[in-house]
Amino acid sequence: MKILVIGDIHGRDAWKELIPKVNEVDLIIFTGDYTDQYPPMSDDIIKNNLLEIIEFAKSNPGKV
Repeated sequence: MKILVIGDIHGRDAWKELIPKVNEVDLIIFTGDYTDQYPPMSDDIIKNNLLEIIEFAKSNPGKV
């Protein structure tokens, strides 16, 4: 089983670079720190990124 672990997000959207790898792995695990910002950024950016992660998980049930 191939597992992709995505570390602390800190409000950033760098995780999107890994989307093309979705079909290469069996499971994707986000480890947290979704909303604590580093570097400082707007709350709207952080919120939208979190909503995109949730949608990504919904569109890949059983995998994320």
